[in-house]
Amino acid sequence: MGQRRREDMHGRVESSGNFHGAPLAYVLDFLAIAAADLASMAERRTDRFLA
Repeated sequence: MGQRRREDMHGRVESSGNFHGAPLAYVLDFLAIAAADLASMAERRTDRFLA
């Protein structure tokens, strides 16, 4: 199944291809890992500061 293209009466072409979210999800996964690591470091520092 390929992308379907439709041309309207003004000559514009619309593509009805499906968006694939894997590249965006890949980047967001790495951002989530970095945020979790940063939160872990901050938690350890806070624990040492209060102890």
